[in-house]
Amino acid sequence: PEQMNERLIVIATRFYQWGVRLEHLDAIGESIHVAIRVILECPCAECGNHEWDDEISGAWQWLWGIITTSFRKTLGTLEQDHQKIVREMWEAAKTAKTSDEIGDALYTELGREAPFVLHLFQRPKKLQAYMWMQAVELLVVFTEIPENFFEALQSLTIRHVKYGVKGEYVKPFGKAILAGLEELSGANWEPKTLRAWKNLWHRVSACVGRSLNVGTNLITVALVNGDVDKFRDAIECAPRRDRMSWVTRVEVYGSIMSPLYWAIRDGKFSIAQFMIQDLLALRADRDAYYYGREHLWKTHSDIIPTLCSDCPMLVEDLL
Repeated sequence: PEQMNERLIVIATRFYQWGVRLEHLDAIGESIHVAIRVILECPCAECGNHEWDDEISGAWQWLWGIITTSFRKTLGTLEQDHQKIVREMWEAAKTAKTSDEIGDALYTELGREAPFVLHLFQRPKKLQAYMWMQAVELLVVFTEIPENFFEALQSLTIRHVKYGVKGEYVKPFGKAILAGLEELSGANWEPKTLRAWKNLWHRVSACVGRSLNVGTNLITVALVNGDVDKFRDAIECAPRRDRMSWVTRVEVYGSIMSPLYWAIRDGKFSIAQFMIQDLLALRADRDAYYYGREHLWKTHSDIIPTLCSDCPMLVEDLL
């Protein structure tokens, strides 16, 4: 569903550029419905039966309802020129203020709205200002070229999951951005500007929140916190035949990552040691015996040079 939602936003933006408007959606939906009915009503050349009935008709109407709900949100904002309002306001802010001033304003508002997330912002001031500028620029890109936004969102999600960012942080982060932009804009912050930015953040936060929630699970939480006990508890629920896969692969927003390499490269050596020992432990159930050596070599063919270069103290555990 997350990937479908992203594709619909991208497609709706392209349709708008091709001249499609809200008033056209009903006619497009009816045309598609009739075309599918005509195709499926044709008798099969072999058996003479056709594949169209009221149930299939209702299913297609249900699917088009989902599509149009997403299309209406995207087309509606584009028809109101929200993308132009947002871009003009952001360019004016960048012209009037330096990146340090923008970064300070947004960071100050974040401290007011959500002081419990400030521990995630411990980088040098210059770098922090640069990151704030990039974050807002990415928001603006969402309204113009959504495919670029979603392409960047994948790597962004992975990084933020590693930082320990949770889906529940999205809402206060958005409030801080809106409050900071209002302060930066001053008298230029008009009602239409507020509506455009609120609508933008509502749509973006839904995508970001879903991606963070999908990428956050018991295993990733344990890795972020470096907690061996929580990691052990996370994989205890795995069936014996699947336990090796749980230890060697985790999916974060469509990307397959190795929990073992994640732990090693983040310096979580106690968890890495536990993984190696767990993979190479003998287990059995009524169907088979399980030993993870071959699975480890298959999924981590460079495990020996990786351990030798990054954490040689674990070579003995492996051998």
